[in-house]
Amino acid sequence: MEGPVSGIDASTLQAGRSGTPTRLDRLLAPRSIAVVGATERPGYAARLLTNLVDGGYPGAIHPVSRSRETVFGRRAFRSLRDVPEPVDVAVVVVPADDVPAVVADCGAAGVAAAVVITAGFGEAGAAGLRRRELLREAAARAGVLVIGPNGNGYSSVAAGVWATTFSGLRPRQARAPLPAVLLSQSGGTAFGAVHERAQDHGFSFSAILSTGNEEVAASEQLAEQLLAGDTEVVAMVCEDFHDGPALLRAARTARARGRSVVVLKIGRSAAGRSATATHTAALAADDAVVDGVLRRHGVVRVSDVDELVQCVRFLASAPHPGGRRAVVLSHSGGLGALAADALGVAGFVLPKLSARAQRELDELLGAVGGRSNPVDVTMALRRPVVSGVVRALLRDQPDVVAVVTAGDTELPARVAAGVREAGRCAPPVCVVWTGGVRTGGDLEALDAGDVPWFSGTGIAATVLGRCRDAAAAAPPELPGTPVRRRAATVVSEAAGKHRLREMGVAVPAGEVADGVVELVAAAGRVPAPWVLKVVAAEVLHKATAGLLVLGIGDETALRDAAEQLARRARAALGPAGWQFLLEQQHDVAAQLYVGATVEPHFGAVIGVGRGGGDVELEPHVVWATCPLDERGAGELLADERLAAWLTACGVPVSARTGLGACIARLSRWFVVSAEAPQ
Repeated sequence: MEGPVSGIDASTLQAGRSGTPTRLDRLLAPRSIAVVGATERPGYAARLLTNLVDGGYPGAIHPVSRSRETVFGRRAFRSLRDVPEPVDVAVVVVPADDVPAVVADCGAAGVAAAVVITAGFGEAGAAGLRRRELLREAAARAGVLVIGPNGNGYSSVAAGVWATTFSGLRPRQARAPLPAVLLSQSGGTAFGAVHERAQDHGFSFSAILSTGNEEVAASEQLAEQLLAGDTEVVAMVCEDFHDGPALLRAARTARARGRSVVVLKIGRSAAGRSATATHTAALAADDAVVDGVLRRHGVVRVSDVDELVQCVRFLASAPHPGGRRAVVLSHSGGLGALAADALGVAGFVLPKLSARAQRELDELLGAVGGRSNPVDVTMALRRPVVSGVVRALLRDQPDVVAVVTAGDTELPARVAAGVREAGRCAPPVCVVWTGGVRTGGDLEALDAGDVPWFSGTGIAATVLGRCRDAAAAAPPELPGTPVRRRAATVVSEAAGKHRLREMGVAVPAGEVADGVVELVAAAGRVPAPWVLKVVAAEVLHKATAGLLVLGIGDETALRDAAEQLARRARAALGPAGWQFLLEQQHDVAAQLYVGATVEPHFGAVIGVGRGGGDVELEPHVVWATCPLDERGAGELLADERLAAWLTACGVPVSARTGLGACIARLSRWFVVSAEAPQ
């Protein structure tokens, strides 16, 4: 692939002597902030200054203006070079043509980071593209971390920074921050949707960065650096990926440190992607490739803002579920059953409680409630027995315990106290609140107790399932060198099988022939029974096109089949440009599709799915980055739907080891071969 869209060098993020703050550190905890382009006229700059002041930023605020001596009562300076004290962050709201010069001034003045609000770069035609190059050059020369352009600014709650142009914020009423950072290419989504939903759910992100076009620094690069520091969860709202390899490195860092990456990808459909000539590229031209790559690397992918917020809230307070065994505790049989249904859809199972757990529940609850899973304790949930019940259930070592509740405003406090008393332990305990949200402060106790909670059974099951799948992922080794996108090429079936044979992959005996005479001669060298095909670059499915005959047993039948196929080929393809392919026919249990291509964000990827006509009739293909080892290839074959299909076709598990070895070999060949086709 062509490499990151962004032009940042990793050293720009990390610059700083050992033990000194990096540029990213200085962005998130600035001692002083300059607003370049400051004005009192209504608009972005004035709103940003107002938010900074209203948010209670304790550091120095320096307006920079060419035309004013004061802005909102503060002394203004003509340039950053004129500010008499060090500046950590410059928020830039000047005309687009002036931005590169301001970034150069940042370097001269020792400014660590420039947050560029101004639009008019990569999204603005040829002139914008030229500005983008000038901006990148200026940032590289100056050694300045550039966030944006075309963003809405940023916040850092612990530092009291609300340097954003977004209106309607109530920064002094912001909830306590969790160790989670939001990186969003959409400023409106960040401050207008995700931030507000987080407030409803009882928390703030420790920082929100509206990254805009990401012309210099990419979200993926920022995520990688954040996860190497104190951030527990990085949430990303992406319209596009700019540095896929950095995202995969961030995911590996998160996994190694027990942290999490959550991604909300806007624009999941195949619409808008460039059409290509090859079959594999067509199959890869939808969201399934991105989904497969992220899943394989343990990234939690969510589908909307509510999932994002509640997923972050959960992961900031609890570990990922380590498996599929769930226990549901509720004071209502109906609510417990709803939760059980939702968890079942999400792939969880509700095991029977052990005899020991049932005895403990008898001691705690007496004759009240039931002892099956879901556990219905009726109104005993109101009594101070919740902690004992939770401890009893945890001793059965489930993977997650969901306490489903609703009712009067005392219930959350009692549940929170009970969960807290049960103590932190490996299996996560969460509350599924099905009552009204934020009525009379009823959920404050859960927030205060750092007890993760969900706003309904459906979203709880979905998020828990996504987190479970991320925990189960086994990321493959990253390729050493990204594979550059190359022109789509199509090779004939015969040529492709010749290459497979060279790699040691078993293929049927066969020969290519231009006419009937050569075909009959080839029949003497290829064992019967035969399959006869017409091969041409533009024919992807020979059976669908009527260009394949099976079960040929003798020369007479072969001649008849050849004449029939020749007529069809001339009618469909013309007199030239096609050949016969005669092969020994084998009885097979299943046809497996394996294809590789270069995905623009993540490099070389390989996909495995149902083969033959099924690949388009039911296109379930699982994808992973190349190269794969045999373990990684085996995990593709272990995909739930694919494995079920292989089993239904009668392919034994023992045979899949050989399949995995072939897939791994293909993935390595695709990476190293400069001539490898898609």
